[in-house]
Amino acid sequence: MLRGSVLLCSGATGRKDPRHVLLSHLTLSTGHLEVTARAQAPASVVAECFRLFEAGGGPLPGHLRAFRVSHLLMVPGESASFFLSRESAKLAWNIICTSEEGAGHLWPHLAELTSARRPVVPWVCTHFVDDPQAQALVGDEELTEFQRCAAWAALDLFAAPER
Repeated sequence: MLRGSVLLCSGATGRKDPRHVLLSHLTLSTGHLEVTARAQAPASVVAECFRLFEAGGGPLPGHLRAFRVSHLLMVPGESASFFLSRESAKLAWNIICTSEEGAGHLWPHLAELTSARRPVVPWVCTHFVDDPQAQALVGDEELTEFQRCAAWAALDLFAAPER
């Protein structure tokens, strides 16, 4: 089903309270894993990411406005993915997994991109495309924060009552 420009696929509609969850963030190319708590995600950025998801994508907030969320795909209660783009170039693919069922579907496809083990659910994995412009963003703290906040927004969206 298409809502705005977001492709919504049928799937489970788990209702978990996202405020009581830790999030694993794995950069597939480097194997770097960081676990963060909800309290570490600025509420204003999570709210902006939530708005981006509801709108089907668009420019990132504030000084990151040169970047866009595009090609948003959501399986409610299970997973979401989107590209982080600048101009017409896709730079990073972000995969958010919110359920063990989703992890079972997604991880076999992602495992070939990394030597790391599958993170604990919920997780966000980032794959930077093999391009110098994209590789320059690996480790960028502000974009990393945005990617984590996007994962928290997906958890919020999946936990929200049906509209």
